Amino acid sequence: MLSPILPVRLGEKGPPYIKEWQTESLGNLAFANKKFAHSNKGLRLDSYLVLDPDDKPAADILDRMDQKGELPPRYHGSLGGDEDSGLPAPPGLQPVKPMQSPKLELRTGMGQYVLVPPASSEISLSVD
Repeated sequence: MLSPILPVRLGEKGPPYIKEWQTESLGNLAFANKKFAHSNKGLRLDSYLVLDPDDKPAADILDRMDQKGELPPRYHGSLGGDEDSGLPAPPGLQPVKPMQSPKLELRTGMGQYVLVPPASSEISLSVD
């Protein structure tokens, strides 16, 4: 199961319902997810690295790497309308914003989250 999951305002990318979501305990997040059961769900990136291709060239690069088996085991999901991949985060890696094409955003750490499909808060996304 993916964890920690945050309740996020329905129909929006954010902010999460929990004010201090970056540091909130798993127990309090579980309670909040029950309270806001019909909300969007966000995966806090405490121990995940998300590769978010923001344009077609970046998506094509990830597809080629995937076909060649050059990416480690990961989950797949549609996050915000795009196909993203998540990897276990290397220790100490900081978020990187895209600067030019291909635009590949790397996001990780407790100050980051991504929206996940609703079923992902209850079951794992597909894992290679």
